[in-house]
Parts: sequence; C-alpha cells; structure tokens
Amino acid sequence: MRRLAERLGVSAMTPYSYFSGKAELLETMVASALGSLDAGDDLPWQERVPAAMTRMHEALERHPGLLDLVMAGPDPPQVDEFRRELIAMMEADGMGREEARDALRILTAYTLGLTVLSRRRDRPESARRRRESFDRGLASLMDEIGGAK
Repeated sequence: MRRLAERLGVSAMTPYSYFSGKAELLETMVASALGSLDAGDDLPWQERVPAAMTRMHEALERHPGLLDLVMAGPDPPQVDEFRRELIAMMEADGMGREEARDALRILTAYTLGLTVLSRRRDRPESARRRRESFDRGLASLMDEIGGAK
C-alpha cells in the first residue's frame, strides 16, 4: 500500500481512505479489470458461458498482471455470483450440479491455460490465429459438455 501511495504521489495513509487494506484493493482491481461477466440474463447458458469465457480471456490479455491476481487470491464476489448463476442455469437445463461445476472448471481452466500459453507466443502476426484457436477450442468444449443445442 505504501508503494501504491508513493506512485500516486499521496500520503501512505490515503489509500486506506478508499480500501480497508491490500486484499480489498486487489479484489477491486480484479473486479474492475474483468468487468461484468454477465452476457445477458435473457440468453441461454449455452451462449452466456462462452461469451463470459471470451471476455475473461480478452481481459487477461489486456491486463497481463491480472492472471497472477486471479490465480493467487479468492474470486471477487461478482465472479462467485456469476459462477453460481451459471451452475444454476445449467442445472435448470437438466445438468447435474457436479457435472455443471466440472464443466465450468474445465472451461475456466481452458481459458486460463490458453492465456498463459499466449504470453509465451507474443508475436502480433499470430494473435489472429491464437484467437481463432481459442474460439474453436471453446466451441469444441461446449459441444463436449452439451452446450451446443
């Protein structure tokens, strides 16, 4: 918090006027960078889930340090809420709770993993191919978990 205050040119205690501590600051940063994960309440989960994974992938690419924060700490409350909503939607469509949780874990792991690999291959000419590969892989995973209807 002191380094943040120093970089902002404010007193060491000023950030505490806005955040109770480092954990709240980091949670807020993650939440802000990810933005809203909601793709639209009126869409079926088969469309909401891949849209959310795509937005997560894009946010992680825009904010390179975000992946470390996502992996290191607890999820921001809106991520937990969105996860619960998606699981409930999948259950309402006939998927069992454990199956829905596993499906969401697989999709999240795919998204995070591909983002890590993208960092290692950071050539502008391959960005389009990486995105096409991401989209194909996501569609294939959705087919596997029963998301393509």
